Amino acid sequence: MKNVMETSKTAVAKERQELEELKEQLRRAKQDIESERKQLEDMKNIMETSKTTVAEERQELEELKEHLRKEKQDNESERKQLEEMKNVMETKLQQEMETSKTAVTEERQELRS
Repeated sequence: MKNVMETSKTAVAKERQELEELKEQLRRAKQDIESERKQLEDMKNIMETSKTTVAEERQELEELKEHLRKEKQDNESERKQLEEMKNVMETKLQQEMETSKTAVTEERQELRS
């Protein structure tokens, strides 16, 4: 009977030891899981920050493209205006030259007469 009691005590002690080891394994597994969860959360936050940054940069790029498009339009419009002014001035200069030629020709004819 004493032997049976000792065997039972030993068996119970072993089971307790195994249970403690399992509890320790479970605790470590929980720690590992929590650590991985935190890492994933950090990665998620980094990804969200990156997405936000990319979206902001895209928006800024679109605004710059629009600004550039307007600048090009303005430049083209100004170029056309300058071209028109040049043509008008050339026409006026041509007319003035013709008028001057006519006046010189008339003066020469008067001087010859």
